[in-house]
Amino acid sequence: MKNPFIHEAHRVERFQDQSVVDRYHLRPTYSPETFTILNELIVDEPRVSSGGVVSLDAAAVTPGITKVGVYEPALIVDDSRQPVPADYTEHLTTLAAEGKRDEAVEYFLTQAVGIPAEYIGGMKQDQATWSGMTGVAHSIAYDAAFVSNVMQGKPLPTYRWVKVTLPVLVADGGASDAWVHHATDALAKVLPHASRQTLEGQTHMVDPKVLAPVIIEFFKK
Repeated sequence: MKNPFIHEAHRVERFQDQSVVDRYHLRPTYSPETFTILNELIVDEPRVSSGGVVSLDAAAVTPGITKVGVYEPALIVDDSRQPVPADYTEHLTTLAAEGKRDEAVEYFLTQAVGIPAEYIGGMKQDQATWSGMTGVAHSIAYDAAFVSNVMQGKPLPTYRWVKVTLPVLVADGGASDAWVHHATDALAKVLPHASRQTLEGQTHMVDPKVLAPVIIEFFKK
């Protein structure tokens, strides 16, 4: 979903975490072709959650990217919340292969997002939203292939983004949980040219009216 805040070439976009790979029929690989496509997606746009991780991977190997903005990237770097299971990607792949879309969405929401299992029944009552998620459920495993190894509750690897030497805006919401702040801090520390910002009063569902001015200012510099 795109919001109305457009400033010349600087755009702010919000999207479902797993939708990028699904929309462009990507596979969970790190081929040059994959990052050529990703390059077209991330220039001058902020990436949220797992999209932030993918954009940094792309920036590490793709010429021509000058800046990257990420908001609350999908990282778990300590024991401040439960990590995803070690077989997270494999289990999602199995569920997708068996056509178990509801189960895949439930697994993603409880294990990665951290929503208590007892809340899932209530979420299903919103049939339009639930159908939207199950409609892309087969792509969640692609998403997991990029992020599962940095959601294990361990310090971030220093080598993964060593080639990301461009400016990166690393932001989070002031009202988000502690583990989100820890992860965002950790990412800023491993990137040589990170600009760290916290948007007061915001959560993972950031208000575009709050995020847009920050992104615009960063890309204008």
